[in-house]
Amino acid sequence: MNKLYCWNTWNDVSSLLSTVQYGLDTLHYRFKYFCQFDISTPANLVEYLISPLSAEQRRDVYLTKSTASGETPLHRAIIKGDSECVTLIFVSLENKTQYHHEIIAATNNSFENSLHTALIYGRLDIFQTIYSFLPDDAMLEVLIEADKEHSRTVLETAISLHPHRKELIVTILDSLEPYEQYQLIKRKNNRGETLLHATLKMDNGQRIFEIILKELSTEDQLELLEIPDSCGASTVDLARRAKKDGALRETSSWVLERYSWLQTELILSEEDLESKSICIRRAVQQIIVLQQSKCLGLVDELIVIDLLCVCSIQL
Repeated sequence: MNKLYCWNTWNDVSSLLSTVQYGLDTLHYRFKYFCQFDISTPANLVEYLISPLSAEQRRDVYLTKSTASGETPLHRAIIKGDSECVTLIFVSLENKTQYHHEIIAATNNSFENSLHTALIYGRLDIFQTIYSFLPDDAMLEVLIEADKEHSRTVLETAISLHPHRKELIVTILDSLEPYEQYQLIKRKNNRGETLLHATLKMDNGQRIFEIILKELSTEDQLELLEIPDSCGASTVDLARRAKKDGALRETSSWVLERYSWLQTELILSEEDLESKSICIRRAVQQIIVLQQSKCLGLVDELIVIDLLCVCSIQL
């Protein structure tokens, strides 16, 4: 059966498989052949093998771990760089998004899901294809899972291995709501570090900081910068230390300037909120006084309208 690996054309493979009818008549052998595909096996063989199967049976095939490393057929297709086969896997599931989620989230023995694998092997076009099939309601669950070896999420893997590919980082973050971005960024790895701790150590960290903090509120940015690692040092603490030691001067300086600016913004917003509250309270008091009058003239009615406008603007 290993001769299957030597055949490159559909006619050759079809001829070979016709001699092993039992292998095509049972789901067991379909599993076997599907999971043993080599780089020389054409994608239409995949389609041929799965054609009689239901969407649920295909899901079972795609979740079968076929190697000693625990790789699924999707992992294998990614490693081979077979974008046609990757697309076929998802299209063949007939838009069943729950199956898409399960197949993308399936991990190998190193707890690397298919998105991790695409990044590790530099299959960035395939990464984008897989990501497009990930259901919106499963984004955070898949993205926040970390691999075993490096304890890195998909976002951390993208930043670590492809720091100059801004579009990868943007693709991941733009698919999440700000509160989900916050959850993903604050997650700690096995060294107790958040994504911000790790980014501070990178040569082009400033550019990445600007991207990952862009959509977050002032309060969330401050909180993330102040989260301590396992040694009790926050990103700001490390930036101060790095600047003092003359290391990563550009990135650490940017972090400290950003932190100072955020603190100022928070103070101003609190003062502005207090000012608005005082103004609203005064306007409401005046409205109450006017409404308590037994007789309101036209001028008083206009004053009430003006006061109500003031309240709405302040809010």
